[in-house]
Amino acid sequence: MTVTRRAAIVSIGQTPRPGQTDELARVLSPGIELVQRGALDDLSNDEITAAAPGPEDSALFTYRRDGMPITVSHDVVTAGVQRRLDELASEGFDVTLLSCTGTFPELRGAGVLLRPSRILDAVVGAVFERGRLGVLVPLPEQVGKLTRKWEREGVTLVAEALRPGSSPEEIDAAAARLAAGQPELIVMDCMGYTAADKARIGARINRPVVLAVACAARVMEELTT
Repeated sequence: MTVTRRAAIVSIGQTPRPGQTDELARVLSPGIELVQRGALDDLSNDEITAAAPGPEDSALFTYRRDGMPITVSHDVVTAGVQRRLDELASEGFDVTLLSCTGTFPELRGAGVLLRPSRILDAVVGAVFERGRLGVLVPLPEQVGKLTRKWEREGVTLVAEALRPGSSPEEIDAAAARLAAGQPELIVMDCMGYTAADKARIGARINRPVVLAVACAARVMEELTT
């Protein structure tokens, strides 16, 4: 008899997000059932529009369930993620992946809560002690705020914005801008980037590329029993 293992994913937008589960499934072994919930699932389109970040707010890039890209306040997303975590805890999930590389120190979940920001930081820290680090983030306004976490002694940052779901031409343009900074390792710092994005960036810059969703999936595999 085959035993089905279960794990939950909490998106910072609305679900379903089949592309998100497809990317995880590229890495996970068969037999792991993924249950997906979204921080904004219980909000209407008008409420999501009202949740747009103000001038002083941290912005997060995500999607509505109809596929429309949106920018939402970090505080609104945090509250929604916590609601989903509370629901999943009552349903008995032992492993939950937060599908965002942003930082959410205030979140609390039952069982194991996988935070891609910490996973990605640990992977990069283990293999890259000094040199020129290339970082890709979704929005131009995130280049300063989100890349600051990568600052450390001996590391020079080269950061560019690339929205997930961009066209091949847009990806090539971002790769060219990043290549001009001569990075030695590239971090794709968003769970919305795909294996195809990674392959295209890597082929054009010819440097190793670390993909957030793949790193998170490998840790999920180890902890899902």
